[in-house]
Amino acid sequence: MKTENPKVFIQRTECIAVSTSLHILLDASASMYGKPMELATASCHAIASACSALKGLNTAITAFNGNYRGDVGLVYPLLKYGQPVHTRINLMPSGGTPLAPALWWVMQQLLFTKERRKMLFVLTDGQPTDMTATRKALKMAHKIGLEVYGLGILDESIKQFLPASSRSIYDLGELPVALFDILGKNIIGIPRI
Repeated sequence: MKTENPKVFIQRTECIAVSTSLHILLDASASMYGKPMELATASCHAIASACSALKGLNTAITAFNGNYRGDVGLVYPLLKYGQPVHTRINLMPSGGTPLAPALWWVMQQLLFTKERRKMLFVLTDGQPTDMTATRKALKMAHKIGLEVYGLGILDESIKQFLPASSRSIYDLGELPVALFDILGKNIIGIPRI
């Protein structure tokens, strides 16, 4: 106080930057019509908005579905890396749930991001069209160092292929706790109290 210099209290410490790419993969299949899609799009917006406040966290959102026969997977980038968060995330769900091709597409996108840590967050309401192909894609994701998490929307099927890193919600009120449990402590390392 005598020095009249407030910088005397400044302390230099070493800290780790977030440096993380987070890609949210949203199931837009026909089974997501109605309340599941409302919950999922609200979840996507909430995640992207919260993440935009963290410096060093780069977020993207991609929706996926299949054609009416379910044999062709389609992806729809809704928010690209570096783009400001917007509310135009509403979709008209249709087709099947070809999760495996969507996973491969997102993995390619994540490989070219500059951040050191790469995370993939899947929001879905049911079982993928091809469970074997989905398991192979997830195995490769883990092999190349991606962290994969999931949120089941009104369904527990996600636990079949992401048993240790997923949760399910049945109401929008459950969303904040689920997001914190899955992403909050994994992105910034805050243990749950």
